[in-house]
Amino acid sequence: MQKVFKVAVATLVMIFAGADQALALPPSECVSASYSCTTNGYAGQDSYGYYKYSTLDAAGRKHNCTSYAAFQIGLMTPYNANYGKLGDATIWASRARAFGLSVSSVPHASDIAQWNYGHVAFVEDVVYFASGRVAYIVTTSDNAGITDIAPRVTRRSVIYPSESDYPDNFISFPRYLSGGGTPPIAMIMPLTNG
Repeated sequence: MQKVFKVAVATLVMIFAGADQALALPPSECVSASYSCTTNGYAGQDSYGYYKYSTLDAAGRKHNCTSYAAFQIGLMTPYNANYGKLGDATIWASRARAFGLSVSSVPHASDIAQWNYGHVAFVEDVVYFASGRVAYIVTTSDNAGITDIAPRVTRRSVIYPSESDYPDNFISFPRYLSGGGTPPIAMIMPLTNG
């Protein structure tokens, strides 16, 4: 039912947009108990320690939206201890602002999408109409599955700005020019006197 609804929304967006056509068709959505809907080799852990708050699925895999977001941040940004203090997903936007990060309603690829009800996801792509308006975004996420509404699964989602589940905020983190990020060695291995 949800897939039919999203196709109908996409069709309505195209009809009401008139000549304002999207440049690319949306990818297929994905829902999986494994990590197959995520990207960049995610396996349930991150360099900022959010995985410690994960829940386990029946196969023993760790699931947590903040861990997945922190995993992606760790791959693309210089290590910053403050990113390990963003807390629960409900407060990521306010904490990010306090740490000097850009938080806005405008999405960019590689941003972290944040919902005030308590979810974060990685923005894989932003597709625009020829006019420059956002047609849709593509996100990937993991979910701790604390309720039956949000089971322990990974997802690839296509979300239109007109939908009620469009993110409340987009958080931009500084990027490495060539990608890849791990904590400095001193952060990994404690120094000893001796």
